[in-house]
Amino acid sequence: MIFVRTNPNGFQRAIIFIATMVFAFVNCALNGRIFTHFDKKFTELDRKTWGIIGMGAIGRRVAEAAKIFGCNVIYYSTSGKNNQPGYQRVELDELLAKSDIVSVHAPLTPETEGLMDKKAFEKMKKSAIFL
Repeated sequence: MIFVRTNPNGFQRAIIFIATMVFAFVNCALNGRIFTHFDKKFTELDRKTWGIIGMGAIGRRVAEAAKIFGCNVIYYSTSGKNNQPGYQRVELDELLAKSDIVSVHAPLTPETEGLMDKKAFEKMKKSAIFL
């Protein structure tokens, strides 16, 4: 698991770059050029469901990138305040159950600490990828 912390000065482009590198890693892994721990590989993101936890500035940018790849984007608002037009807001349990890919873009706060615990991972699809 990789933890990425936001900076008040903003490193949103760096975060998007990291997400792009993840896509490249998956592509290389599928072609046998790099080690992967994924038991079930896939080659297409189109029509996959990408669940985003935390739909702030970074989460929205990741959602835009996911849509470009043809993903259905759903999100969970950790604050309960964010409503983003164009994306379906769901409860955390629904996001975990439906998503093929789950990424977290929420700040570490007392409310979000432990959000992704053992019980949360057990609710995810066996084939889901957690970023």
